[in-house]
Amino acid sequence: MIRPPRLSIALGVLSLLQFVGVFVGAALVYRAHMPAQHPFLQVPAAMLSVATEDSWNDLSKTQRIADRLATRLDLGIELYDAAGVRRLMAGKNLPQMEWMAEAPVMVDGRKVGRLIVRSSVLPHPPVAAWLAAAVTAAMVLTMSSWVLSRSIARPLLQISDAAHRLGEGDLSARVGPQRCAPELRRLSESFDAMAGRLQKLVTAHSELLANVSHELRTPLARARVALDLANEGAILDREAITEITSDLAELEHLIAEVLTTARLSLAQGQAGDVLARLPKAPVDAGTIVDAAAERFRKSHPHIDLQVHSVSGATVVVAETLVRRALDNLLDNAAGHGGGAAVTLTLRTQADMVTFEVRDLGPGLRPEDAERVFEPFYRADPSRSKVGGLGLGLTLVRRVAEAHGGTATLQSGVGQGTTVCVTLPVASPHDSKEQA
Repeated sequence: MIRPPRLSIALGVLSLLQFVGVFVGAALVYRAHMPAQHPFLQVPAAMLSVATEDSWNDLSKTQRIADRLATRLDLGIELYDAAGVRRLMAGKNLPQMEWMAEAPVMVDGRKVGRLIVRSSVLPHPPVAAWLAAAVTAAMVLTMSSWVLSRSIARPLLQISDAAHRLGEGDLSARVGPQRCAPELRRLSESFDAMAGRLQKLVTAHSELLANVSHELRTPLARARVALDLANEGAILDREAITEITSDLAELEHLIAEVLTTARLSLAQGQAGDVLARLPKAPVDAGTIVDAAAERFRKSHPHIDLQVHSVSGATVVVAETLVRRALDNLLDNAAGHGGGAAVTLTLRTQADMVTFEVRDLGPGLRPEDAERVFEPFYRADPSRSKVGGLGLGLTLVRRVAEAHGGTATLQSGVGQGTTVCVTLPVASPHDSKEQA
């Protein structure tokens, strides 16, 4: 919901107050620097100055002339001698800031005094013109300030509205492209990117619930049928018990995979070093490979596994997590390789150890090659009959990154798939710490 444009009003009022401040300051400056001599008053000032020069010693005549001029023209007239003593006054006693004219009084070529004429009723054309210009400037400034404030407030109001809708559960809420200042445009783009990531996260969690429920349904249903038969008095043969055991193992593997992925995701979202919180120990990389190969041959006896292990390097890792990552890679290779041979290679280069798993399956399209590491993402289902939640490679990458390593994939349609997990070799200092 868009709220009233309070920000626009506030910015407009602020601009208007700024103008008022400028206006008052300019008025004071103008008043302080306005001309002291007014041309209209210079004429009576000069006439009285001449009359005073002829009768300096007897100012009665000058007083009468001054009284008449002051009455008719609403003037204030004062005469001061050279010592500053007032000798004559007629009309109003006006303040010093009013319009005035001053003329010297000369007798025998020397200045003996000065005559001042003041008025408060003369027209002020310069001030009127200046006021008109000021009012016009005020209108222009107010309108431009309003336009500027609206250009600032509109995107902020749209961001506020989008945030409100997002908080109410509308995951599609976006601000959209904005024609505004670069800072506000970046803010809008950042909000939209955040909303997009949040939508993907919530959608992924929803898919997780749907996929988990789907994957759990089949083994649970088979175990339930077998137990119902046993409850009715049927004697389960060894094959049925084996199937129940297999179903329970499948459930255990599925739950362990979900929990491990969730635990790593939580660790990566917390402050501090993820690696420091894992239970690590120095392990020979070749031992990890040999154990993974043995498990694979037991679970997939019909698939040829070729192992190339050149090691001796030690890695400081959480062995359970690395073993699970390798098991996932080998299971993926078996499921997507079409029954062809799978190759497991261990290489040591400088301060890194690389575990490489390669299959000879149909491979992946370029658009799928990177996305397979995303949680719950599965490539075109028509390419393989392998099920799962789409968490296997996600778990592999998160395990690698949690140990300061990387997980990469190379594939092409008809060229098979190769996945490499690279982990740092343990330094002597690390090995002593964990010993």
